[in-house]
Amino acid sequence: MADRNGIDDSIVSAPMVAVGRGTALTAFAQAESASEIARVARQLGFQWCFWQAWEPETVATWDSMPHGFLEHYYGVEADRFCPVAVAIRRRWQNFTFAEARDKLRGPYADDTAKVWQAFGIHDGAVVFGGRGQAMSALILCAPKPVNALFARFRAELSIAAVRMDELLRDHEGLTRIARSFLKLSDKQLEALRVQIDHPELTFAEQAKLLDISPRMLEKRHQQIAQRFNVTSFSSAVAKAVSDGIGLG
Repeated sequence: MADRNGIDDSIVSAPMVAVGRGTALTAFAQAESASEIARVARQLGFQWCFWQAWEPETVATWDSMPHGFLEHYYGVEADRFCPVAVAIRRRWQNFTFAEARDKLRGPYADDTAKVWQAFGIHDGAVVFGGRGQAMSALILCAPKPVNALFARFRAELSIAAVRMDELLRDHEGLTRIARSFLKLSDKQLEALRVQIDHPELTFAEQAKLLDISPRMLEKRHQQIAQRFNVTSFSSAVAKAVSDGIGLG
């Protein structure tokens, strides 16, 4: 089990040991800027990081990534097929890139991994912050496997994600990337989210969860399909998951 009272130099660099705040948890909790959080994370072994918050029409982003990575990643639409992005859209809890790649073997998954690798990134971890429906995540990246590192400092990284959200939420200097967005009603969005979040439920069980009749749920499914300009609700769900609609 990790020693929460200090950080030894077999795990992090000497500058982290001498940071003067005692522990990584304290350093993250008392950080006064996103750059300071990135610096502490780097000294733990996560060379790069970026933070994102999902807003109704945009993804707000702050980053300390290799130059050009995000522009390339979104430019080639790697986020549509990347297992890391898919896991975020499916609202996985905190996880490593390796875990997502192992479980989500969709089309082009290997190609999207090469996009990360082209910038020296081979693994990483996603840690969620935010509150309620104000969803955000701190994405930490490394040139080598991070499973042991993530297991050791999971609690500290959770504090880092929360503190990053506190520092950056509504910050004017964030980069905002447009999201695919459809004007769904609140009721339609609820029906869509139930399917995305609880695919194991039967049609009748979903209707019961929403406190509506199966006939009304069927009508909403038809309306959602029309909004997405597709012929079936299942196609609408697939497009929603791909484009991240319904997050946040």
